[in-house]
Amino acid sequence: MQNLLRFLASIERVAASVFGFATALVLFCLMVLTCVDVTGRYFFNHPVYGGFELTGILLGLTIFFALPLASRAGDNVTIDLLTLRDRRVRMVQHAVIHLIGAVVMAVLAMQLWYFGNRLMAAGETTLQLKIPIGYVTYAMSILLALSAVAFIVRMFRPESGSDG
Repeated sequence: MQNLLRFLASIERVAASVFGFATALVLFCLMVLTCVDVTGRYFFNHPVYGGFELTGILLGLTIFFALPLASRAGDNVTIDLLTLRDRRVRMVQHAVIHLIGAVVMAVLAMQLWYFGNRLMAAGETTLQLKIPIGYVTYAMSILLALSAVAFIVRMFRPESGSDG
């Protein structure tokens, strides 16, 4: 059992590193695209072709790549509406809150996947670059599902001071 827990912890660390790197890479690409687009627009009167579309896609991917990391770390927004003193009741509250978060993320992931199916069936693409929007939607759906998994992982962790 101890070996399994160590193995799962190592997978979690690797996944966090991969998502951190992916988020940083997408954010870096967004930064470079914006700089090149602005420079091209104001100095050469020639913006990046499809720059607006790419900016929107990269911005969405940045948010959805960072969401599993924030969920895993418990860095999402929390509000203390009810402060409980009994440790056992707080543990139940902690588990229920994270279960609700996991269910919400899973439902959103499922709905986004269905929306991606509709976009793919309709052949929806971006206007200039003709990037199939359904693929981007699928990626966002998968990242939401991984956020649901992160909430489940947090559910089994001890409650921290700011976690709720």
